[in-house]
Amino acid sequence: MATKKLAVITGAGSGIGLALVHEAQKNGYRVIGLDNRKEGLSLLSEKFPTESVLGVLADVSDIHSFRKGVMEAIEKAGTAPHLWFNNAGIADSKPFLDTSPESYSRVIDVNLKGTMHGPHLAIEAMKESPKGTIVNISSLAGLLHSPLLASYCASKFGVVGFTRAVQEELRQAHHSIDLKLVLPGFIRTPLIEKDIEKDFPKWLIPLIETPESAAKEVWAAANSNQSEIIITRTGRWMHRMNKVLFGKMSHLSRIAAAKSWKELVGLDPISWD
Repeated sequence: MATKKLAVITGAGSGIGLALVHEAQKNGYRVIGLDNRKEGLSLLSEKFPTESVLGVLADVSDIHSFRKGVMEAIEKAGTAPHLWFNNAGIADSKPFLDTSPESYSRVIDVNLKGTMHGPHLAIEAMKESPKGTIVNISSLAGLLHSPLLASYCASKFGVVGFTRAVQEELRQAHHSIDLKLVLPGFIRTPLIEKDIEKDFPKWLIPLIETPESAAKEVWAAANSNQSEIIITRTGRWMHRMNKVLFGKMSHLSRIAAAKSWKELVGLDPISWD
């Protein structure tokens, strides 16, 4: 019997990561699913058979934890990964001046450094594979800045720049490994759930997509010939609107934040309470 192809997915215990595990299973892959929460791994074991999905407790921001967890799992699987999704991420939605250095440092550590650790380990693990694909999942917040998401935007802008730079290195070296950049819009994940009732623009709520629909697009992107793909309706819409508005899309955040007509037209400053 032929050995099943192997996929590595970080942040596999919730949101897009969990939905990606389902996509991989549906497409006949074995999966190594990493999460830094025991409850995330418990959910994986409840939903999927252990012989086809191996849950690994690891923190992607810690290269030693990440390396130990994923390399031991790959050795146990007995085959090099064919697909590797760097999906793990966190957010802290509040005014930057109210954000502690510890909080924004953690966002950078997980979202940016964790995504940098991913390809470093993936390329090492894929040496024995004739061709592998790495997918870095950023966000439209890596192209468009937004108030209340300063540390998140910093991390995701970093992921975009990092991925594009490494893509060029691999391209010029004629490397067999393919690195892709995926940029989603709004998705109903744990990152956004907590903000829906508080700060999230009410007019955008109907446009939020499910992790399952986003995962289908991520999977399709991983198997496409494109190197950079914007996914979800809000992602594509906001990207187009930003072009129409000559790069001023982020200024529309005033519409959602304004509590009076004076704040809306800019006569009074916005209060980020």
